[in-house]
Amino acid sequence: KILFSYSGLKTAVLYYLKKNPDFRNEIEKICYHFQETAFQLVEKNIKRAVSITKIREVIVAGGVMANSTLGERLKKKSIQLNFKLTVPERKILCTDNGAMVACLGYFLLKKGRTSPIDFKVSSSRPEQSLEIG
Repeated sequence: KILFSYSGLKTAVLYYLKKNPDFRNEIEKICYHFQETAFQLVEKNIKRAVSITKIREVIVAGGVMANSTLGERLKKKSIQLNFKLTVPERKILCTDNGAMVACLGYFLLKKGRTSPIDFKVSSSRPEQSLEIG
């Protein structure tokens, strides 16, 4: 799995708004560029994952997939890069990843499955995408 975050993008917008207090007349422009950059990040990371791993199937999920424009762009990318794309069929299935992880944790805990928390926690991480086994 290759995971990535939008936190840097959101922080960039926050700093822009702080430096430009009269942003209200630019709100449409800001929203457009935020969305376009978010889409490009998803496309770039999927392209990178397919290129590095040679995988032939990509499953995308999370709240961002509620955006039908992104879904269409990813379908075109899957044809271009020759991989099978699986996306949630309905927007209601595009739940925030944090909520999905918390739900899974709840049900695992109810079944008695636990793990020790013996790892170092840090608020910083490498620039690269986080890889999880």
